[in-house]
Amino acid sequence: MDQESKQIISVRKWLITAEEYLKDSKNLLDFHLKANRSTITRPTVLLFAYFLENLLKGYILVKKNLTQLDKKYQIHLKKELFEKAELHFSKENHQDIVEFLNHVTNWGKYPFDKSNSQGNVITSKKETKLTAYQNETFVFSSFENFQELLSFAIHFLELISNEMINEKKLHTAVGIKETLGRLNHKLIEMEKAIKGDVTQKNHQSFSNTFSNIKEKIKNRIHSFKSTHCKGLGIRSYENKI
Repeated sequence: MDQESKQIISVRKWLITAEEYLKDSKNLLDFHLKANRSTITRPTVLLFAYFLENLLKGYILVKKNLTQLDKKYQIHLKKELFEKAELHFSKENHQDIVEFLNHVTNWGKYPFDKSNSQGNVITSKKETKLTAYQNETFVFSSFENFQELLSFAIHFLELISNEMINEKKLHTAVGIKETLGRLNHKLIEMEKAIKGDVTQKNHQSFSNTFSNIKEKIKNRIHSFKSTHCKGLGIRSYENKI
């Protein structure tokens, strides 16, 4: 088997493994959304980090023209791995996100602030706070945080896919382009699911608030009628709100 064939097989293995991790992360995300949970558990984020790690390592094989990864590349997701892949962070919060995922994969805990029990805050470009909590047994992430991770992954997958597909030896290789396409489709599905859930919750919150206001007004009208109209011969009208 020639070097080119060996490389294609190795790249395909890393991408297939990345897809398996993303599929499992998506299954957990779907469960959290259907269960109407307010947070995402650590395994959801951990599997997502492994997906990115395997995707990146598959890309490094192509970038460095390797058939297998050297020892220096056999590390968990971290800033150095992106540097070895010659990928650069285009947004301010990208480096924070990678550091966040590195803590998850290495220690099973999110960044920890010793002054209190709340994890360090990752700040997006819009300066919206992304909360990360840690305790002794379970680690949770907010949906807003996970949505930021998805946007980050979609951005880098686009960069990686364009370069890999344009690589002459991979352009016609069976399974490479198709797998990258499925990864992109799954990420977009996950992003839409979270955005839709947040929109629905906001709508429900508004509807519930409006219903509460209506109920309070009705109660006040009933109270007024009982107190001031009873026995006075005043004709009262039913108010429909």
